[in-house]
Amino acid sequence: MLPVEDADEYPDDVFVMAENPTTGRNERVRHNKGSFVFRLSGRDRQRSASYCTPEVLTRCVVHHALAGAVGPGRPCPRGGSANIQEATELLDLTIREPALGSGAFLNETINQLSAECLKRRQAELGETLDPDRYLRTPEGEGPLALHQSYGVGPQRHRRELAEVSLWLNAMHRA
Repeated sequence: MLPVEDADEYPDDVFVMAENPTTGRNERVRHNKGSFVFRLSGRDRQRSASYCTPEVLTRCVVHHALAGAVGPGRPCPRGGSANIQEATELLDLTIREPALGSGAFLNETINQLSAECLKRRQAELGETLDPDRYLRTPEGEGPLALHQSYGVGPQRHRRELAEVSLWLNAMHRA
């Protein structure tokens, strides 16, 4: 859910779409103020750690969280007056997920930080880098995922699921 005035900042693929009965075109579903939105959710799946956080949610939440933390001209999240400018400074960050679950938010954070790091590194060098090759280097996302990402969760099987998910995400690109 977001304010209508912010809707143009997002692509159509992040919205629930429905066919307009008059025009026959797919349009964004709009929930008017004061309306009730009911979503039936599989609670059994959540309790068993088989609940999947929708990618559109993780992508949006992480995008806005990182924009506030490492966006251009933002103060360094570690404190002080330094701004994160260089690509490798992004990979010095420590990521903590206080409600780990299956690691969906950690994975998305690693993906977005790595993509931003690659973009900045290419700008620094003035050349195009092979993402698969660059991100596997010591300054790439593997070390970020394996050594600088932490999560807290009450259930051991969920933590183990998150560890496997992080490992697979860092080692293999779909």
